[in-house]
Amino acid sequence: MGTSTFLLDQTTGLTAGFVSEVTTDVKGNVTTKIYDKTNRLSQVNDGATVQASYLYYADGSQQQVTYASGAKEVYTYYKNNLLKLK
Repeated sequence: MGTSTFLLDQTTGLTAGFVSEVTTDVKGNVTTKIYDKTNRLSQVNDGATVQASYLYYADGSQQQVTYASGAKEVYTYYKNNLLKLK
């Protein structure tokens, strides 16, 4: 089977207040999840490659996800904070 390794609350090389969670699976694949100062997911890396970046509105609602391919998902909301569907 093998062993997976988890490193939590890593701060080295990150913006002040940001933390990361690093996971190494049994095949040696390394995934890093970076969280911002308010503990929202900010970025997901596969090794040294950014796979996804996340942006948020001031109220904390998700604004955008940008993937490694350049594809983007942009989120807009009604005044009552319900997600608008297209």
